[in-house]
Amino acid sequence: MSFDLAPSEALGIVSESGSGKTTVVIIVLGLVEPDDGTVFIDSEQWSNIPEARRRSRRASMLIAHTFDPRYTVEKIIS
Repeated sequence: MSFDLAPSEALGIVSESGSGKTTVVIIVLGLVEPDDGTVFIDSEQWSNIPEARRRSRRASMLIAHTFDPRYTVEKIIS
């Protein structure tokens, strides 16, 4: 998987259950290392920075986990 986001852009990953959406999220957050490939955030390799710096940068990441199909997009975001 590969994607680039500019500041203030959002990415939605929608697919069937068990396809790896949660795995992508925990890798991007730096909670686990990828088995293959590299994660870069702000042109910096994410896995090579100290955990304290990753922790402070995670605060700017918004993760919406589960979407209930009965909810509107407005309700999910709020």
